[in-house]
Amino acid sequence: MIGFVTLFLGVFFGIREVEVAPAADVARVELRLDDAVVATLEKPPWKANVDFGANPLPRLLVAVARAGDGHELGRVEQWVNRPTPMASASLALVPGEPPAVRLSWEAVTGAKPETLTVTCDGQPLDVSNPARIPLPPTAFTGTKLVRASLEFPGLVRAGAELLLGTGVRDSADTALTAVLVTVPKGELPPPAALRGFFEADGKELEVVAWEKGPAEVHVVAERSARIHLLDGDGGAAFWGAESRYYTALDMKLVTKLPKGSRFRVMVPVPVESNSERTRYRVFRGSPRFGAEEAGVLRVVWAIGAPAAKDGPPLVREAVAASGLALSGDVTRRVVVLLLGPQPKDTSALGDEGLRGFLSALEVPYRVLNLVRARASGWGEAKEAFTIRLLESSIFQIGEELERQRIVWVTGRHRPGSVKLTAKASNVALAR
Repeated sequence: MIGFVTLFLGVFFGIREVEVAPAADVARVELRLDDAVVATLEKPPWKANVDFGANPLPRLLVAVARAGDGHELGRVEQWVNRPTPMASASLALVPGEPPAVRLSWEAVTGAKPETLTVTCDGQPLDVSNPARIPLPPTAFTGTKLVRASLEFPGLVRAGAELLLGTGVRDSADTALTAVLVTVPKGELPPPAALRGFFEADGKELEVVAWEKGPAEVHVVAERSARIHLLDGDGGAAFWGAESRYYTALDMKLVTKLPKGSRFRVMVPVPVESNSERTRYRVFRGSPRFGAEEAGVLRVVWAIGAPAAKDGPPLVREAVAASGLALSGDVTRRVVVLLLGPQPKDTSALGDEGLRGFLSALEVPYRVLNLVRARASGWGEAKEAFTIRLLESSIFQIGEELERQRIVWVTGRHRPGSVKLTAKASNVALAR
């Protein structure tokens, strides 16, 4: 009955034109943003300007088609400022004995996964035959979470969850939401002991499982920071008397993240892609590296100095895009911004709006200042103006990652809507 002509891929805010394509028998179209009617269309052209707010936030855009007498003929929805999956996966129980699950997937490119893992309560399962993955004998004792993680070419990921156990209906569409938390001391207790810790819309949520999960970091290196680290303007002060030692040292041992984590270094100069109606900005970056392969500094060096032909920097938008990308995966995560002596940014997005957006996406954000004189307008930052301070800051970020946990609660909830109750102890939402 109705479809969107305008699709929102990436980070959007401010006033944007929205166009829909209704069927011939549609008399009126309501455009709703987060359940509030923002425009009513009654004739062609079926388009309107919609205000998405001064800063980006996850928003639900809905178009409702109505007949002349007002009854609903159909509706269509799309999320704005949420990641758009390039691949999807699903898990389902396989009939018969012994108990097993089937893993299915689909990728936009049609590619097969390069790697796939399936776990039951954190224990790896045999995935040699994805059509029938054997479950352990204890799979239906208590409550168990089966998780699948797949990686496709081009840094594309997909995942699926299936809840098993006594009192749980054996259906693959059991709704669960992953919540990223930090544990200041020790470890989380069993899920049953977390009862009453989480709520959404005033209702208590059941915790069915928690896990450590994989860790992913995006490092955004703005222009002057890259020059600075390449021993350009002021670089001697950064390296100091230890420059010979660090030059001789294998750089994959320097500024390392925790074992098992992975990271990319992003460049805040976009490559613009134009569709018929919308201009998209894509930020380029390094391949994804494992912490065992290289340190952050080595990858910054590999990217090299900024090119003279680079366009205007969009630093905060690059940070927002990195946060959006990370929020699409169920991982421990953080976005790190490296600031040099003369950070320049032409983004329309301010620091407060950026931090609010990342908080709503549940993506922690850390700024590392590589010079003593702190630039204004970038908010809270850690001092990292010598190589030793930078190493210490990266180590602290690694410790933060090691304290993060992924908690699975019942129901499907919007980003940022799950809160801690007054009963919660030794746990905080990761921000």
